[in-house]
Amino acid sequence: MNEVVITIAVILFPGFLAALIVENFLNYSPKWTAFKFGIYSFILGVLSYMALQMSVWIIGVFPSNIDFLPQLTGELDIWSFASERDGEIDLIEVFAAVAFSPGIGIITTRLANNRNWLGLKKATGSSKYGNENLFSNFLAAKNLGFVYIRDYELDLMYEGTVASFSENDDIQEIVLENVRVFRNHDSEHLESLTSLYISKPASEFLIEDAPEKTVEVSDDTTNK
Repeated sequence: MNEVVITIAVILFPGFLAALIVENFLNYSPKWTAFKFGIYSFILGVLSYMALQMSVWIIGVFPSNIDFLPQLTGELDIWSFASERDGEIDLIEVFAAVAFSPGIGIITTRLANNRNWLGLKKATGSSKYGNENLFSNFLAAKNLGFVYIRDYELDLMYEGTVASFSENDDIQEIVLENVRVFRNHDSEHLESLTSLYISKPASEFLIEDAPEKTVEVSDDTTNK
């Protein structure tokens, strides 16, 4: 394998690890393309090295009797290598950046899941949620309680709480808990289930946020 490719792979490994965390734990995200994964790996890798650099500078300002990676002082060699292709990669820097990369991935994922990009949405006055569709946005809302899922083709309505969900270009999947199944056209209660998996082609069922008092069943009980 080409030496340059190996060198680039080593340098990007911290970003690769952080990108894996973001891709696997980011809500509402379809599988990334190779290009998108590469871009995120690069950006998150740079953030990992920046976090390491800030830590090195801070430790240098407050010296102590404890040696914390004494090989790392001042400016990291990675910056010189990136700008001038001069010198060799210091593996100590790569391993140290790897130690920071899970934290970078977790912070990035949390900010993205909460859509709390340091107040950018509020500052820009945007009503756009993101690049994902509103199916995922709706089901991921923290204040979402019981929902109705109406399947008009089968004339069924499912009531329950969303345990998990997934989607791709072809299908939408939802797992409900504490489920009650009704006939849709007259709301007759058919059965109750602990959990239920629903999988349908996109847009073939309707999801509603259930009111505080749900539909009445045949025994005149309600679910609050």
